[in-house]
Amino acid sequence: MDLLKYIGEFKMTITQFNNINEFNNSEHLTKMNLIEYFKKVHSVFYNDIDIDITFMDYFLEICQHDNKFAVHHNKLREYRVFLEDDKDRIRNCLNGWKLKAGIDYGTALNGYNLKPHAFKICLLSLTRCRTYAKYYLHLEKIFDYYNDYQKKYKTTSSSNFELKLDNLIKENKDQARQIESTINSRSLSFQRLKELLLILLIIILILK
Repeated sequence: MDLLKYIGEFKMTITQFNNINEFNNSEHLTKMNLIEYFKKVHSVFYNDIDIDITFMDYFLEICQHDNKFAVHHNKLREYRVFLEDDKDRIRNCLNGWKLKAGIDYGTALNGYNLKPHAFKICLLSLTRCRTYAKYYLHLEKIFDYYNDYQKKYKTTSSSNFELKLDNLIKENKDQARQIESTINSRSLSFQRLKELLLILLIIILILK
């Protein structure tokens, strides 16, 4: 299916609901990753909120790598936490929050590699910027909805699978009965064919 057509159909479907809870509890759920869910839900239910979606993409990406040292400290410079490569300021922030090397962040010759939660702490504490705090609160709210969506999707998928499995078993039993009936009705023909093949085999042996 064409991607734009799919997104259009999804949006048309999702707009039938008044809020996210109604959508999450609908009967026709589809498999989506966090980024897909966020963008599509945000476009319908939060399109009046001033959120920079392109900025949120990175937050969405790293929150899927919660146990990895996925963020180099220079990422903070991109968000204007500091203008220079100020490793001392980062170190003071990590120590001030009692974050531990090897657990919350990793060290390297070129600086620090932070886990997502450590990056979040440094970003919010060093900037004291309401915008980033608002972004994270919004993201965490959507993430909770997404977890709920995933649980409902798995439950629905499991029920649908069991129903399909039951139908498949029933169909196979019906087909087995039909085959058995067909074989029984033609048992004489099969027996006659075996006799003819045996006669043919004897003739071949005699002619050799």
